Amino acid sequence: MIEFSSTFEALTGHPPFPWQGRLYERFLVGELPETCLIPTGLGKTSVIAIWLIALANNQSLPRRLVYVVNRRTVVDQTTDEVEKLRDNLKKCPKLKAILEEMCALHLDDKDEEWSPLAISTLRGQHADNQLWSQDPARPAVICGTVDMIGSRLLFSGYRCGFKSKPLQAGFLGQNALLVHDEAHLEPAFQKLVEEICKEQTKNGLDAQPLRVMALSATARNNEKTFELDEEDRKHGVVKQRINAAKELHLHPIHEGKNELVDALTEHALSYQASGKAVLIFAHSVDTVEKVANNIQKELRGLKIKDEGNYVATLTGTMRGLERNQLIEEPVFKRFRPDVKPDEQKIEGTVYLICTSAGEVGVNISAGLSKEMGGAMICDLTTYESMAQRLGRVNRFGACDDTQVHVVHPTEFATDEEAESKPELRYDVSRGRTLRLLQELNGSASPSALDNLDKVRKLAAFSPLPEMLDTSDILFDAWANTTIQELPGRPPVAEYLHGIEEWEPPRTEVAWREDVERITQDYLDQSKHTRDDLLADYPLKPHELLSDRSDRIFDRLKKLYERCEKEFHKTQPEKEFSLQVWVTDEDEKTKSKELREIIEGDKKTFRPHTILLPPSVGGLNNGLFDPSFETADDVSDRWQNEDGKGEYHRRRLMADKKAPEGMRLIRSIQTKPDLADQESSDHNEESADENRSIWNWYVRPNLGDDDGSKATVTEPIPWHQHTDDVVKHATSIANSLLADSPEIQAAMILAARFHDFGKRRKVWQRSIGNPKPNDWYEKSGKVTSKAPEDQWGQLIESTRYRHEFGSLLNLLFPCETDKQAFSSTFSEFEAMNDEQRDIVLHLIAVHHGRGRPHFPIEEVFDPEYRQELSDQLAREVPRRFARLQRKFGRWGLAWLESLFRAADYAASGHPSPVKKAQQEVTA
Repeated sequence: MIEFSSTFEALTGHPPFPWQGRLYERFLVGELPETCLIPTGLGKTSVIAIWLIALANNQSLPRRLVYVVNRRTVVDQTTDEVEKLRDNLKKCPKLKAILEEMCALHLDDKDEEWSPLAISTLRGQHADNQLWSQDPARPAVICGTVDMIGSRLLFSGYRCGFKSKPLQAGFLGQNALLVHDEAHLEPAFQKLVEEICKEQTKNGLDAQPLRVMALSATARNNEKTFELDEEDRKHGVVKQRINAAKELHLHPIHEGKNELVDALTEHALSYQASGKAVLIFAHSVDTVEKVANNIQKELRGLKIKDEGNYVATLTGTMRGLERNQLIEEPVFKRFRPDVKPDEQKIEGTVYLICTSAGEVGVNISAGLSKEMGGAMICDLTTYESMAQRLGRVNRFGACDDTQVHVVHPTEFATDEEAESKPELRYDVSRGRTLRLLQELNGSASPSALDNLDKVRKLAAFSPLPEMLDTSDILFDAWANTTIQELPGRPPVAEYLHGIEEWEPPRTEVAWREDVERITQDYLDQSKHTRDDLLADYPLKPHELLSDRSDRIFDRLKKLYERCEKEFHKTQPEKEFSLQVWVTDEDEKTKSKELREIIEGDKKTFRPHTILLPPSVGGLNNGLFDPSFETADDVSDRWQNEDGKGEYHRRRLMADKKAPEGMRLIRSIQTKPDLADQESSDHNEESADENRSIWNWYVRPNLGDDDGSKATVTEPIPWHQHTDDVVKHATSIANSLLADSPEIQAAMILAARFHDFGKRRKVWQRSIGNPKPNDWYEKSGKVTSKAPEDQWGQLIESTRYRHEFGSLLNLLFPCETDKQAFSSTFSEFEAMNDEQRDIVLHLIAVHHGRGRPHFPIEEVFDPEYRQELSDQLAREVPRRFARLQRKFGRWGLAWLESLFRAADYAASGHPSPVKKAQQEVTA
């Protein structure tokens, strides 16, 4: 048994508060509270350390903790906290040893950095390293936003290809604890995950159903929650923080066009000589930008050198790359408690001006010490947002003279007015919030807020969005991931966030060279779509900025006008054209003429994502600024956890050296006219063609395609890979399916059969094998000898699916197979109907198809009669339906994911090639 207090201190660097010890006791016996109501500044993220220690002592707890943050969170520091826990495991050898024993696959034992705790983040510059899905038995922490986690739970992962959607749904929806941080900010998502839990437990189908815990400093309901008790309130550090001095001043104004900006600026500048860290909050981006400009202008007037270095802004409209870098800026460091005073590189008064992006998920404080001091100035918002803002000033109770200034209007909409105009409900809540603040009598400490009437606090929250109900039919529709377009399957966004009448729609923007390099001719010739390309090379959060759709529309219009004007300076007689890529809510991407977009109706403009060519510019310090002529494609800047190490993917022209350790996933001819030229290896045309071929590479285990998950330099024999998959499937099944021996046996047998269909001449030729009777699993250097056509595609590649062929081999074996693999076929025949269903289903879906069917163009096998293929194809969806009724939607996806993890592990870490065997054995 691991001792809690000393282990917690070793992991986190400080002893536990009483509430943390009590929560651990709840975890230890599996009684996870549905809601934890803990004030800001008391270490809510320590729930991760609590879970990890409890897991070592009670291995029936979920193996994965999914930490979900609000979409408005700009700088998510949760991953940094988890990385500290992982690094501190070396101080806890007993805990580390137990976690290591829980892992099924020790694939990186030679790597000194390997840890039994996997960490992945579905946002940020090192988005999704996929460590969480490589070994299903390995304890893991996954950090992500409501959008990233929620879409994956609903089998609709944003920017995921259809092949990976069920894998991610299975791993997030089973054997996982979902911790929803600041749950009051996303009530629709909280409702959704609770409905998923009910659906999973309704008929007891899902073997290891999702567990959910809401984590918040302010709750929307009055239900019984896990909270601080008297012992906590007597604790010295807790007492200091919940009674932290926050002198509240309320300043009425008439909310005119410029009065709010002028008032915020005036109060901010009153601290100019104080040397303090001043935090400013405003509801709108426009207000933030104007206040920042006003302060900088005033500092210039005071002849303060490098006035711009004393002012920083934090908004949700910044591109991910720049906002991730913001935390290292000198101004931001003045608000970070993890930066020591001697590491501060800027003195004097500094200003950090934020929208709601600075309210949650950011461990900052105005006032970290008496010497440095702090203050906060803000406009009035709803109660839960005000509570979050107040939690970012004197957060740790280190100051005794902290002041808070709230600038507010004097008139608000009434309940009666809001009944006829729902968009006024937000203003009604602001008025209720002001009345609560007036009752505080000048003290805004956490304890003072806690003493306010709970019912009235709830009434002052932002209005609840319209929250859509889910159903069996919807869950079934979302789970049918093979069907790309399905009537009655709505996009998931409104189920994640609800419909907020007072919140305008938002659009994301990124800059990609793809838009100007990839021609329609290439797409027509290769029969690929833009969505295929984006699935191979998905947009990552560090590439994207987000803003209100109407603001994006206005900026696109100004961008077009500037580009058109520059174009006509040199080519006045020609018509200007600017193509962009547009992804709608259904994640279908099309190329559109920008002029047609801006000539449309701004009120109906609400695309999910706009991709611009970098050559048109429009990017200024991470913000969409149409007046700027520069922009960059940062898609390759997906790097190691420090953001500086090895690249996870690269795109290079063919005349450049291939990156070491990476795998080529796509070659794109960017100048189709060169494809018709006859060239040799030594002539000038060949050199030109090389410079026109754009090669895309990924690091092993990060691609989502049917190619190898490894960078192999020698061919991998078919039997060798099969042996590896059997070995890994056995390890995973022993670790996670010990209580289900029949399922274990089915998974291991599926591993033996899963790639039988690769023993076809057409498939072997497609990977470049010149001797197709010698079966290879991976081609290695053989690929370079394969015949290729003008478009970099293998001549003999077809729509043949090897997993479909494997099913035919198993159900209709030839005499040669029966003799060569007699024991394997005998074992299959001895299984009961359900086991055989599992074997066949796992084979069918191990590359994402078969949920519920194979497309009609893939229903064939060159070595079998078509009627057998048709017979098999009709049974695939029936089998899928039977098993989904048996195991549940997420339970079945989880079983599939266990199997796919074994296959991926074998591809990513092939064992040394050994002599061929006559019969593959486990």
